[in-house]
Amino acid sequence: MNVDCQGDVGVEPSGDKDHPSSQMLCRECGICCDGTFFDFAPIAPVDGVVQIKNSGITTICDEGTKFTLPCAKFDQVCTIYHLRRPEVCGLFLCKLIHMHDKGEISFEKGLEIIRETKAHKKEVEAIYSAAGVADGAKLRQRHGSLLRSQAEFPTDERGVLIAAYDAFERRILRDFSKARPIEEVRRPHCSPLDRRGGEDIISIL
Repeated sequence: MNVDCQGDVGVEPSGDKDHPSSQMLCRECGICCDGTFFDFAPIAPVDGVVQIKNSGITTICDEGTKFTLPCAKFDQVCTIYHLRRPEVCGLFLCKLIHMHDKGEISFEKGLEIIRETKAHKKEVEAIYSAAGVADGAKLRQRHGSLLRSQAEFPTDERGVLIAAYDAFERRILRDFSKARPIEEVRRPHCSPLDRRGGEDIISIL
C-alpha cells in the first residue's frame, strides 16, 4: 500500500562534507534529519527501497521515492552516520558546513552556532507547548496550526508565538540555508559512505 508523504519541503542533494571536522559538525547538528524544516528526503535509485528498509528507515512514502523526517535512525545524532545510509545524507550540504569548508568559520564557532540553534528551538517549542499549540507535532507544523486557527488565541499571545517562531526561522535561514551552487560540487563518485556529486541546490523554504 502506498503512503503519501505529509508536507511539501524536502531535502535535496547539494554537495558533500570536505573535511573530517565538517563531518563532526554535521553529526553534532542533525537539523536536516530531525524534521525541523524538512518533511521528507528522496530515495535515490542507487539506494533501493529494500536497502533503505534494511538500514532501519521504514517510514517510506510516495511509492518508495522518499522517506519521512524525522528520520527513524536519528536519536539526538545520526545513529548510522558511518554506515551505509541514503545517498542524500552524504550529498546534503548546508550553509554552515560550506562556510566551515571554506575556512570562513572555525570548528568551535560552528559548534557554538549548532548548540545555540538547538537551544533556541527548545525555547520556542516550550513557548508553543505552554500555549497548547498542537503539542507533539513538529515545530513547523505547530506554527502552521497556529496560523490556521486565529480564533483560538488572543491577539497578543498569537503575536508573541509568531514572533518567537519567526526569530528562530531567521536563525535557520541565516546559518543553515542555501549551500553552494551545484556547479561547484560536481565530482566523480567515490566510496558509498562519502558519495560526491549532486543534482540541485538546497532549498529550505
